[in-house]
This record gives sequence, structure tokens and C-alpha cells, in this order.
Amino acid sequence: MQEPTRTHYRIDSLLLGALFLFALAQLVFTQLPVPSDYLRQTVGTLIFIPVYLVATLLSFSAISRHQDKRKRSWTFYALALLSLTVGHGIYTFLVYQNAVTFPSWADVGLLLFFPLMYAGVVQIREDAQPPAKAVLTVLDLVIVLLAIAVGYWDLILFQDWQGSTLGVWQRAVALAYPLANLALFALLTVLSVWNSRIFSSLRMMLIILGTMCFLLTHTVHYAQIMHGTYQPGEALDFFRTLGIVAIGLAGFLSGRTHRIRHAARLDATIIRYWPRIAFALRETLPYVAVTFSIYMALVHFFKPDAAANGVMIATTVVTLLALLRQGLMQLHSYRMQRELDRQAKYDALTGLMNRKYLSERLSVLLEDARRNSKTVAVMFMDLDRFKFINDVHGHAAGDMVLRTVAGYIRASVRQGDLVARLGGDEFVIVLAEVQDAAEAGRIAQRILQSVSRSLELDRQDLSVTGSIGITLCPAEAG
Repeated sequence: MQEPTRTHYRIDSLLLGALFLFALAQLVFTQLPVPSDYLRQTVGTLIFIPVYLVATLLSFSAISRHQDKRKRSWTFYALALLSLTVGHGIYTFLVYQNAVTFPSWADVGLLLFFPLMYAGVVQIREDAQPPAKAVLTVLDLVIVLLAIAVGYWDLILFQDWQGSTLGVWQRAVALAYPLANLALFALLTVLSVWNSRIFSSLRMMLIILGTMCFLLTHTVHYAQIMHGTYQPGEALDFFRTLGIVAIGLAGFLSGRTHRIRHAARLDATIIRYWPRIAFALRETLPYVAVTFSIYMALVHFFKPDAAANGVMIATTVVTLLALLRQGLMQLHSYRMQRELDRQAKYDALTGLMNRKYLSERLSVLLEDARRNSKTVAVMFMDLDRFKFINDVHGHAAGDMVLRTVAGYIRASVRQGDLVARLGGDEFVIVLAEVQDAAEAGRIAQRILQSVSRSLELDRQDLSVTGSIGITLCPAEAG
């Protein structure tokens, strides 16, 4: 992350102050008596443009303070706000010309805001997510989105859709605004729950707050458009401005939260508590969504109406996805437990048994040998001049030698024999059953011959040799 200069900070502070002033001016304007509807529509529409433009500039400024994925993320946010500015500029021109139609080219710019925001949000997910976690995140997103969409459509949008006199194409464009906004809100919610470490910041909470303000505004505007009562310059427009202010403030704080005392304190609080909240939501949110969907389906089952079939289908899909999610969660837990068991028993570098697991297996093997009068051979092996290899060629080369030698040892012993790495260049080989010391000696010689191969390090041939000590259990067997 690049440290912002004092000049950039002052410029951004002026832009932020201007953003607040424009938002306040809009709030005041919506409360003033205006002599004509044309003046209210023209000024009420025009006042959005400086708000959008300043928020866009703050977002572009945030780009310069980041690298990699956050830089890409803020690039998409800035482009999203720019498309909003252009779209609203076209709409303002149409209002000024008294030539407003719906839909129009302005809607292209306004709706383009959402896919650009989607692209910006997904940029800041965790890198190299495990496949199971990525699948669960997608499933949760679909489950939550479908469940919210069912309730949103049935309780809020459906009646306005049926009661509107607009054409199907006009209604579809009007519906695109709240649904696209709903998808953005669901995406932010699920990713902030599954990637709580990355999303635990004041700026991300501001973006979520901005999305909620948009969702409220677009829901009411959808109903107004459906009934032909939408008028720019109303008090409700301030909530859209509030959403833009939240994103602009996030752009101002991004990369410099630590320099602003109150923002840094609030950011630290979010970082401290949000992961705990996210964990609780991650465990409950999909099941709450399924429960809500089933409730909606039962309501329509006992009181059928025009929306019943759609609700039933959506509920069935949500339920099936929830069952699939539960199965994947069980599979993921099983694999995680297996991986933890493996890490507890095996050496991470070579894949051989570690000291603790060898001790457990050796105790069982010796007890079995005592009961059945078998002879067990325990070999202790270390590599000659391994410190020299580490010092001259580096630790990466030393690790490569250890992995290679471990493979040679495994290939030289019999099935049922044990091979472990104690640490450093020290290995233990346990021969589960031998006839006498001579047989153990032959196997030891085979191991040494296998290990004593020429390895290529830094384009040089390196000869590796080892030394082995052998003991037989019980001792009198030798």
C-alpha cells in the first residue's frame, strides 16, 4: 500500500467536504417549496451529478493508495460510480429537454453500476480459497439470494408488477433496479461472512451501508415507476445520495484509516468483533433463509394465489441447495479432520512419520513382537556432511535432499516396515520382523546404496551418503 502524500490528503479532504455540502444542499432542497414541478425535477436531478462526480473522484484517488487486488477493486468501484454519473447526466439532459422516456439510454449507465460493483467486490475475496470453501460460499450466496428474492418479490414487488399498466419491457427494466441491488447486497453479505478477515474494516461496512440505502431507494422508486408517480427531487432521493456519500467516504478512508483517530478506533472495533458475528451468521444464515422460504411456501400452500407456483419452485430449489450444502459441510469437516490427523502424525517436509507417531506405532510393534516371539530391528540413520550442504547450497537445497532421501528410504524397505524423520537429517527405520542380524544388515546396506546416489544441486553433482546404526529387539536376538 502506498502512503498518501499530504497534498493528496488535503485534496481528498476538500472533496469529502464538498461531498457532504452537496448532500446537505440536496436534503435542504427536498424540503423547500418549489413553484413548479419542472423546476423541482430539473434541479432535483441536476444536484445528483456533483454528488456522483465527487464520490467518483474519491474512488479514483483510493486506487493510487493500493496495490494488487484492492487496487483492482477500487478501480471497479470508481468505474461503477463513473457509469452512474454518466447515466444520471443523460437523464438530467432528458429532463431539461422535457423528453424523458422509460427506459432510455440513461438506464444503461445507471444499471451498469451493479455489474461493475459485483466485479469490485469479488476482487477482495481470499486468494487461493480451498475448493470446498469456494463451493460453500457460492451455495450460501444462491440460498440467501433466492430466499430473500422470494420474500422480496412476494411481499413487496409482485402486487406493483400486477397492478402496473406499463408494458412488459418497461416493467422488466424497472424491476432490474431493485433485483440487481438485492443481488449486490446478498453478495456483500455472504462474502463478508465467509471472508470475515478481509471484510472486517470500516470501509467495507460503509459500502454495505451504501448498498442498503440504494436498496431502500430503488424499492420505493420501483413502486412509483410502476404506477407512474415517480418525481425527481423528493425527500426519498436523499437516501440514494446517502448511499453515494457512504461509498465516497469509504474511498476517502481506504488506505489511510490509521491516520484518522476516530476512524482508526472504529475500524479496530470492527476488526475485533466482526469475525465473531460473521461466525454466528455463517452457522445460521442459510438455515434462517431455508426456514423463511418454507414459511412462505406454506402460506401460499394454504392460501394459493398467482405467485404460489413461483414461490413453491424457489422454495424447493432453496431446500435442495441447503441439503447439498449440509452434505458438503459434513464432507468438508471429515476431510479437515483427516488433514489435522495427518499433520499430527506425519512430518510436513518429507511425509514420513514424526517422532510422536513413531513412538506410538513402535510401542504396539514391540508388544506384538514380545507376545509372538518376533525380532524387530530398529535403525538410526543420519546423513554425512548435511550441515555442509545447508551452509553451501542453502536450506532450500537441504530440504530437497531430505525429501529425496526420504523417498529412497521408503522405496528400499518392505511393506509393513516403519520410516520416520526425527528432525534435521535424522531418520529411524523400523523393520517389523527379521530373522536375524544378518537380514537387518542386508536391508541396511540396501538403504545406504539407495541413498548414496548423485544429486544435481546448482548444476553440480552432489554425492550424498549416510550412516546407520542397528539394534535388535529383543536384544538377545542379535
